[in-house]
Amino acid sequence: YDENILCEECDKGLSKKYDDYGAKTFWGYENLRMEQADFFDRIDPRIMWREVKNVDVKRVKLFLLSILWRGHISKLDFFQAVDLGNLHSERIRKMIIEEDAGGNDEYPILLMHYAVTDTTARKLLSSINRYKKDGKTFYAAFFCGIMVSWFISPSSLPKGFDGFILNDANGLKILFSPKQGVEAVHEFLGREAFGDHSLVRKMRSAKNKS
Repeated sequence: YDENILCEECDKGLSKKYDDYGAKTFWGYENLRMEQADFFDRIDPRIMWREVKNVDVKRVKLFLLSILWRGHISKLDFFQAVDLGNLHSERIRKMIIEEDAGGNDEYPILLMHYAVTDTTARKLLSSINRYKKDGKTFYAAFFCGIMVSWFISPSSLPKGFDGFILNDANGLKILFSPKQGVEAVHEFLGREAFGDHSLVRKMRSAKNKS
């Protein structure tokens, strides 16, 4: 929480609209009576994902966009990598205020579960990092077992992932990362991203024991 970016009333408004629901969606399925099931691709069984039903997808998308937007306007070092620019910042702000999730391919969000069996990795909360691929910007962060990737434009989304982005057509799908735990962290954020953090040491230790 950054007390310098929003007044108390606005902050409570976002919490009531999005934060409470988002937290229950990802970390308290039973609270919203959601159904979940796991699937794999018959052609390539290595591709696995989780589908969650009975969920307000638009509200979840706005919850995640609000995190990115608040990171943009925050002055905290934790969010220093987030710079949406005036155009995208204003568009996302209006979407949040007006409760408009936009089109199905507007600001695509991809979710990936990187701690299916690694309970230690589920405790990890990273900063939001900025990446560029083929000249296109996207952001990614690890939120307690789920890697969230925000793509500023549809063209920045990797090919073949259209069926997994968060929207009305796809519902809520969470891909299973081929790499789990500390390997997934290193793959996406780099081995030096967390330095010698105690939680990362625990993750390495658990991996070595297994």
